[in-house]
Amino acid sequence: MEHPTYHVKVRYAVECVKQLLPQVDAATSLVLVGDLSQCRFSKLDSVVREAIAVENPVFSESHGRLIVPLSGVNKFQLKNQLLHRIGLRQLITEVQLERYGRLLFHAPNKFNDPAQLSDWFRPHVIEALVQEGILTVIESGQRRATRRERPSRFQFAYQ
Repeated sequence: MEHPTYHVKVRYAVECVKQLLPQVDAATSLVLVGDLSQCRFSKLDSVVREAIAVENPVFSESHGRLIVPLSGVNKFQLKNQLLHRIGLRQLITEVQLERYGRLLFHAPNKFNDPAQLSDWFRPHVIEALVQEGILTVIESGQRRATRRERPSRFQFAYQ
């Protein structure tokens, strides 16, 4: 993510991902990297699993990179039945939302390090997540336009 708009501390990982899913379209994919032993995604369509390098070869079967396209059916299954069972904070080391190669959301190191949200998400979505206590904004790179006062008609006349 070249220029993330928000650096956030995620307090509730599963709820954060659940709240972000309705905000993205079908061109977006959920990418999970880490121990996929608890991922039972046979009900989902077009899921791709890739092998990753692991220090201990004993764990090579259970570790990998899982790419889940977020079609309507996949979103529903993830939100209602699967996300709370896969161990986002214990087993999955990285969670990403990716759209056409652009990272929209990236949570490294099992949500222990600050996550990054891109400017693709509208500010009211981020504000709603903050108000619900799901995440806390650490740093915002978004520039807000400052509103300048308009000069009154008398300032024009006497300048």
